[in-house]
Amino acid sequence: VINFPVRLDHHLLVLANDVDESGELTDGARKRASDLLKQWSEHKAALTRLFGADLDAFNQQVIAAKVPPVTVPK
Repeated sequence: VINFPVRLDHHLLVLANDVDESGELTDGARKRASDLLKQWSEHKAALTRLFGADLDAFNQQVIAAKVPPVTVPK
């Protein structure tokens, strides 16, 4: 793919497609899934921090400056 870099979502989709096409979950596919899900958990933890404590701290500062806070849709 030349229009965007290959990232985690691409690797997860390729793995899912390979397993679907072959009809079996090999040891190699299990290992790859484990590696990819570890990466996802790291990204998810970063997002949780960003939209949690980091955003709360930022909003405290902007509210003190009388600026509307940033909200995240749920």
